[in-house]
Amino acid sequence: MPQCDCGCAQSRVCQLPAWDLSLVLRSLLRPPYEPLLTALLRDVSLKTVFLLALTSARQISGLHGLSAEVRHSKGWTSMTFSFVPDFLAKSQYPGQHSFDEFTIPALLDFVGEDEVDHLLCPVCTVREILRMTRDCRPASSRLLVTVSDPRRAVHPHTLSKWIRQVIRRAYVSVSEEELRLLKVNAHEVQAITTSVLFRKVKSLDLVLKAGTWKSMTTFAFFYLRDVTHRYLDTFSLGSIVSALRVVH
Repeated sequence: MPQCDCGCAQSRVCQLPAWDLSLVLRSLLRPPYEPLLTALLRDVSLKTVFLLALTSARQISGLHGLSAEVRHSKGWTSMTFSFVPDFLAKSQYPGQHSFDEFTIPALLDFVGEDEVDHLLCPVCTVREILRMTRDCRPASSRLLVTVSDPRRAVHPHTLSKWIRQVIRRAYVSVSEEELRLLKVNAHEVQAITTSVLFRKVKSLDLVLKAGTWKSMTTFAFFYLRDVTHRYLDTFSLGSIVSALRVVH
C-alpha cells in the first residue's frame, strides 16, 4: 500500500490541518495570555482550555467532565486528571465503565525556564487556574468554571467557543475574507494533536490510547492529518506536550 506524505500507509491522501498549530502556540506566548500571573482569568482560561485540548487529546465533552481534584507529582513534574462521577463521554453508554484518569507531563524537565517554550507548559497553566478559582471550591466540582460570577461549571459549548477564539486571535492579521474561509472548530484540535504524536513516535498504540479510540480506522479516516507541510510551519515546533506525551 502506498504511503502518504506523513508516513502512514494509506490509499488516500491525508487531509491538511485546518489551521496552523505553530502559529496558534506562538500566539499563546504573548499578551493577553502572558505574563500568566498578571493575565485576566478569561485569558488564562482560554489558554488553559486550548492547552488541555492539545495535551490530553480529549474532546470537548471530556474537558467538560474534568474534576477539580487534580493530583500532581513531587515538584509539579506532572498532573493526573480524573473525571467527575456523573461524567458520560459521547462514546459511552450509561452503566459502561467510566473513562480512566490520565497524566500530563510538565515541560520544565525538557525546556529550561529561560526558554520561551516553557510558557506552553500545561501543568503551569492548570496550576494557575486552580489558584485563580480556589474561591469557588468546593461549590464547583469541575475543573473549568465560568469567568464571571456566579462561578459554575462551563457549558461545553462555551469551551468550544473558547478554543475557537484562541485560534481566531492567532489569525488576527489576516483579512476578514480569509478568516471566513478558515475552518475553525474545536474538534480539529484532537485531530492535529494525535497526528503530531503519530508523526513523532510512529506508534498507533499510543495514538489510540491518547484518543481513546478502539480502532485504527477511526483515527486513519477521520482524524489523521498531514502535519509535514512546511507552509503550515508545524515542522518548526519545539518541545510541546501533545496527546499525553512530550514530543520534540
